[in-house]
Amino acid sequence: MSLQISQESKACFIDKEDIFPLVFLSLYYGLYFFFITFLFFIKNGITGNEEWIIFILGWLLVPFLTIITIFLNQFIKNRFFRNDTIFYPFIIFFNSLYFSIAVWLLRFYNIPFQRCPTGDCLTTLLSAQVPSFETGKFLSFPAPHSLYLLLALFFPFYNLVLIFIARTLQFSSWKEGLSKYLPKIFYSLIPLLIASGAINYSGIKITNFKLAIISSWLAIVCFFHKKMLNFTIPKKWMWSLHIVLIITIIYLIFDPVFTPNHPHQNPVLAPINDLMFGKSLLVDTNCQYGVLLIYFLRFLFLIIPFSYQGLTLISMILFIFEYSILYVLLRYVLKSPLFAVATLFIIMETNFFATWGGEIVSYPCLGPLRFGIPYLLLLIVLVRSHFSKFQRMCLCMERLLVAIASIWSFETFVYTIAVYGVIILYENYLHQQKFKSYIIKILKQFGILVMYIAVAYFFMSLSIYLRSHTVPDWRQYYDYIFLYSAGGWGGMSIAPWSPWIFLLAIPFISLLAILYSVGKYKTFLTAKNSFPTQQRRDDERSEEFSCQAIAVNDSAKIELMLIAAMSCMGIAQFTYFVGRSHPNNLFHVSVPGLFVAAYGMVRVTRAIQKEIQWFYPTFIYCCYLAIFYLFLSLAPTARNKLVHRLPQYKHIQKNFTKSPTLPLTQEALYLVNKYAKNEKRIGLFLETGTTTETLVLSRKVHLYPIGYPEQESICPSARLRAINFQHPWKEGDIIFVSKDVNHVNEEIVKKLQSEFKFVFLEGTPQQIYAVQLKKLPGM
Repeated sequence: MSLQISQESKACFIDKEDIFPLVFLSLYYGLYFFFITFLFFIKNGITGNEEWIIFILGWLLVPFLTIITIFLNQFIKNRFFRNDTIFYPFIIFFNSLYFSIAVWLLRFYNIPFQRCPTGDCLTTLLSAQVPSFETGKFLSFPAPHSLYLLLALFFPFYNLVLIFIARTLQFSSWKEGLSKYLPKIFYSLIPLLIASGAINYSGIKITNFKLAIISSWLAIVCFFHKKMLNFTIPKKWMWSLHIVLIITIIYLIFDPVFTPNHPHQNPVLAPINDLMFGKSLLVDTNCQYGVLLIYFLRFLFLIIPFSYQGLTLISMILFIFEYSILYVLLRYVLKSPLFAVATLFIIMETNFFATWGGEIVSYPCLGPLRFGIPYLLLLIVLVRSHFSKFQRMCLCMERLLVAIASIWSFETFVYTIAVYGVIILYENYLHQQKFKSYIIKILKQFGILVMYIAVAYFFMSLSIYLRSHTVPDWRQYYDYIFLYSAGGWGGMSIAPWSPWIFLLAIPFISLLAILYSVGKYKTFLTAKNSFPTQQRRDDERSEEFSCQAIAVNDSAKIELMLIAAMSCMGIAQFTYFVGRSHPNNLFHVSVPGLFVAAYGMVRVTRAIQKEIQWFYPTFIYCCYLAIFYLFLSLAPTARNKLVHRLPQYKHIQKNFTKSPTLPLTQEALYLVNKYAKNEKRIGLFLETGTTTETLVLSRKVHLYPIGYPEQESICPSARLRAINFQHPWKEGDIIFVSKDVNHVNEEIVKKLQSEFKFVFLEGTPQQIYAVQLKKLPGM
C-alpha cells in the first residue's frame, strides 16, 4: 500500500522535496514582479496615492504571476532535470547572488538624502531619502532609472541562462562526491547572500555599525537554539511561569505617570464626552477613529474615572489582554514555552517600547483599540478547534466579532475580515473534496456573515435614532476614511531603504509556502481516499505519508491555519503604513510579521528534510543576528522609558488625579463655571487642546457640532457642518473665546461677529474671555 502511495506521489506535479526550494524561488520571482510593478511609477517619484495603487496591484498580480512562474519552473525541472539533485540549489544560489548584487548596485548609486526643513528628526532614523512634505514625492531618485530598467530586463534572461547552463553541465552525471557536497555548499551560502542584500533595508548606519558587530558575536547563541526549543518545563511549574509572565507584562506596560496625550486622546475623549451629555454619533458629533469603539469606551468610563489619565489606564489594560492572547497563540504554534516568551518580549519591545513621542499607552488608537480584535478572533478559533462541544457557540462568536468589527471602525474591520476570510477558505479547502462544494460552502458562510453585519448596522442605527430622533449619517465617518487614504491628508511617502520590505516579504513567503504545502497535502489526501479504509489508516502511520508538508494530525493543520491568518493580518495591517509611512507606524504593524518569522524559525529547525538541514545553520545564525540587532537598537528606548517611570510610582495617586493637564484650561474652567454653570451646551472657541479638556472637565458639550476642533478642521464636510450650524443664540447669551483659535473656530467667531456685537465681560491673564452677545444696530 505504501508503495502505491509512493508511486502516486511520483506522478505529482510537485514532489515533496521540491516545496522548500520552490518557496525560495517564489521569493525571488515575487520580488522581481513587485519590482516591475513599481517600475511604472518610479520615474517621476512615487506619491502617497501611487503607493496605494502599487500595494493593491502588487497583491493582485505578484502572487498570481509568481505561482505561474513557479509552475513553469517545476515543469522544466520535471521535464529535463527529474533526477537532478543540484538543479534547484544551483538556481537558488545564483538567484540569491543576483538579488544581493542588484540591491547593492541600487544602494551604491543612491543619491544622498536631503534634509527636509519640516522634518529634520526623520533623517536621523533611517539612512534613506526623506520624502517631501510639499509634493509628497521623494526629493531624489533612489538610483538612476536606467539602472532599474536594466536590472528588470536582465533578470528573466539571467534565469534562462542559468537553466541553459544547468542543462549543458548535466549535473546528474557528475561524480557522487560533487553531487553530494555541492548542494550542501549552495544551501549553506544562500542565507548569507540574502542577508547581504537585506542588510541595506535594516537602517544600519556608520553611527551604529559597532552595534551590528556586537550583534554578530552575540548571534553565536544560535548553537543553543534547538536546546531552547526542546527545553521542557514540568506541568507543575507551568502555572508559576504563567503567573511570573503576567506580572512581568503588567510591570512592562504599566505607566505610573498615566501620561496624557492631547492630540491623540482628544479625538476620542471629545465624542465620548458628547455621548455622555446628550449628543449622538453620526448626527451632531463624530470620531475619525470609529463608531462602536466610542460606545465601548463610554461603557468602560462607567467604571473608570472619565479623564485623560483614565483613558491611558484603559489602554494599559487592553495592552495586557492583547499580549496575553499573543502569548497563548505563540505558545500553541511554537510548542516551546521559552521561545514563546522570548518572542513575546521581542514583540513587546518593537511594538510597545519603540514608539517615538513617549508612552504608546497615551496613544489610544495605536494599540488594541485598533489592532486587538483580530487576535481575539484567533483565540476563539483556537478554542473552537480544540473543544468540539463549544464549536457552535464559538462559530457564532466569530461571526458576531466580525460584525462588531464592522461598526467598530473601518480599519479594524479590514484587519478582522482578512483573518476571518482566510480561516474560512483554509478550513473548507481541507474538508471539501469537490470545487463546486467548496464554493457553495464558502458562499454560504459569507452569506451568514453578511446577515450578522446587517443586523449589527441595523441595531447601531436604531440605537442612534432612538437617542437623537435622527437617522444617522454614516458619511460623517466615511469622509474621514477617504481623507486619510485616497484623500491623502497627512500622507507621507515610504522611505525606500527602510525595513518596510520585511513586513511584505514575510507574509508573502508564508502564504505561498502554506499554499504549496496544502496543495501537496490535498494531492495525497485524494490519493489516499482512493484506497480501502483500513489500508489508508495503515498508510497514515507510514513514514512516506507522515513526511508530507502538512502532517495528518489536527494540531499541524491548526498551526498552519493560524499562521495563514496571521500572515493575511500582516498584509491587511500594512495598509495602515501605506500612505502614512512614519517610522512609528512600522512599529505598530510589526506584530504579525514577527509572529510569523518566529514560527518560520521553529519550522525550519524541526524539519527533517536534508536540504533544510544544510540550510539551517547559516539561516538560524542570520536570524539571531537580526534579533540581537533589533533588540539592542531598541533597548535604549525601552530602558529610558522604564527608568523614567521608577520615581513616579510613589506619585501614582497624584498622577492619576492631576487635573487639568493644560495651563489654559484652569482659566477657561473659571470663566465657564462663573458664567455658564447651569448650561449643558456652551459656545467655547478656544485653542484646540484647551477646548476639549475644558468640555471634559466641566462636564459640558459644545453647542456646535465640535468636540475637538482640529478633527473638524481637517475634514471639509465636518468643517462645513460646524460653520453652517444654525445656532439658537439670542441677545444676552454668553460665549467664551481666546486670542488663539484654530481655523474652524476663527471662521465661526467671524460669522458671529457679523450678527452680534461682542461685549467683553471678563478676561484672564492668558487672554481667554467671557463674551456677551448684543444685537448689532439695525438687525
